[in-house]
Amino acid sequence: MKSLKIFIFLFHFSSFLITYSQNIVYNAGFEEIKRAYVKYSGLKILDTLFMIDSFITHWKPLYHSPQYHNISVPSQFAIDTNLNNGGYEPIPNPFQGNGLIWLNAFHRSKDKSEFKPILNQITFYGDTDLFSTSNHSGFYQKMKHVLIKDSTYTVSYRLKSGSELKTYGRSYDNFANIFGVLFTTTDISRPTRFKISYYKPELQDTILDTTYNWRLIQNEFIADSAYQFINFAQFMDIRKMKYKVKSPTHYILFGDTTYYIYYPFLVDDVRLLPKWQYLKTKDIEACENDSVELKVISGVGPYSWIEYNKNIVLSNQEKIKIKVSDTNVKYQVMSPYDTAIVQVKVAKKQYKSDTINIKKCNNESLIIDDSNIINWYDNQTDTYRVFNQSSQIWYETFEKCITKKININLEIGNSTYDTLNVNTCKEYYFQNNVFTKSGIYTIKFQNINSCDSFVTLNLNTKGVSATVEVNNQREFKAKVPNLKYQWYLCEPYWRKIENAINQSLTTTTQSSFAVIVEDSSGQCRDTSQCVDKYYLSIHGNNSSNFSIYPNPFTVKIQIENPKSEKFSIQLTDLQGKTIAQSQTISSKSYTLELDKNLPKGLYFLEIKTESETSFHKMLKVE
Repeated sequence: MKSLKIFIFLFHFSSFLITYSQNIVYNAGFEEIKRAYVKYSGLKILDTLFMIDSFITHWKPLYHSPQYHNISVPSQFAIDTNLNNGGYEPIPNPFQGNGLIWLNAFHRSKDKSEFKPILNQITFYGDTDLFSTSNHSGFYQKMKHVLIKDSTYTVSYRLKSGSELKTYGRSYDNFANIFGVLFTTTDISRPTRFKISYYKPELQDTILDTTYNWRLIQNEFIADSAYQFINFAQFMDIRKMKYKVKSPTHYILFGDTTYYIYYPFLVDDVRLLPKWQYLKTKDIEACENDSVELKVISGVGPYSWIEYNKNIVLSNQEKIKIKVSDTNVKYQVMSPYDTAIVQVKVAKKQYKSDTINIKKCNNESLIIDDSNIINWYDNQTDTYRVFNQSSQIWYETFEKCITKKININLEIGNSTYDTLNVNTCKEYYFQNNVFTKSGIYTIKFQNINSCDSFVTLNLNTKGVSATVEVNNQREFKAKVPNLKYQWYLCEPYWRKIENAINQSLTTTTQSSFAVIVEDSSGQCRDTSQCVDKYYLSIHGNNSSNFSIYPNPFTVKIQIENPKSEKFSIQLTDLQGKTIAQSQTISSKSYTLELDKNLPKGLYFLEIKTESETSFHKMLKVE
């Protein structure tokens, strides 16, 4: 009889584990409890979206019309959503059971590149600090009992951000973050009462998730008041919101293009319990045919594990090992206080291969450091290696069910060293560098193998000098011997003196002279300054006994000779071409008549007497 009582107790205890939970939240799975009336949501998205308070008890709209979706709504409640051939894709299935909550928030923007929200404008709710030009959606309920002040609780829910639903000109495949939970002591369903300072940042989900997957959000907190209400919404300062836009919807409002960025949130499986009762678990990512371990991270037992929706107890331990097939699967763990669902996301195994060509130099090494390495070409499994020689190698990594083979063609080149001896009389160019002084230089550059090369440049900038000295007022001599020479007349224009190619130049001409010297290679050359014979000032219109006018002139130049000296004249242009010249003139006055078509410009008039030669700059005008 005693054993019979024990059997009956165990049977009832097992049933208790499977069916009972001390969740403080009513209707945590949003399952359909009533259908007293049907009120269409008005968004014309799907035939199963209705106002939240039309189908289920306890949950109420916080603001902006949250919708309730139930996959088992009978066909007589269906609404035609295919107007204008708009069509739609199916709304995502709930995480558990038949029901979920659909929140459709949005913000407005005039920015067609980054779609930044319009800020600092009065909204319908009159709250510029939080909402600006955004529209939020939320829901709430009065919980089963008041939270105990200063006690620690864990609240969790399943959240899916974004949906691939597209219908009636709207796209709901955009993403945003900062969806969260707000606990209050009073009903705050009037939006104008909501302020940013109400909510706790640690209860907000700040991750920008773009996977369309159901995620488990678990937040631990200390109740600093005796809270009675739990609220869900986008409790965010829109200036801090992160978002990703895939399909903006644009309208023409008052002549301007305005973009509406819709980002829905789907919520299911809300749980709120004292921390010690809450069964904390973690979702698992696995590969097909893998064996994985599911475990309870915290929360009191005893435990019972079942496959979701199958009331066959698999284990009563804290951990359980399972082998997955090729599809996602859910498992459920239960205690006398709580029940938690563990989602196992299964991915197919893949094999990929890639080839990389890498060039290095002898003063560099190839370092491979990858914790995902599972195999090398030599059947080793170390995750860190250093290579200093050219070779062909490969290794395999494994991450997220993908085995990837990395083939590497490694070429390690050598640096080169060379010495260059250069004699030059001018600047020397090498590897984009200019050298002007003698010295020893080290130049670093990359060779054809992209490795460092070094050249030592021994540079001698010897040069030549064209300094001139004057002897006895008749001889001009270049100081440096054993060079090539060419003498030039400097005034009144620069011109070469034929056959004047010796180191010295002897002349009776009263003028200015210069020499160009050159070494035997023809690479080094220098030009001297112009040196005057008798140190005469012949640069310009010097003083003389002659009077010349007009200057500027047009056709005639008048020359007055008050001393009746014998003289001759020669008029040349800047290139040294003779324009006019005369024989010996002895008259006191002489008129030089020129061609009226003579080009305007600067000319030199040379007046030569027995004792001197003078030069005069003359300007021809029209």
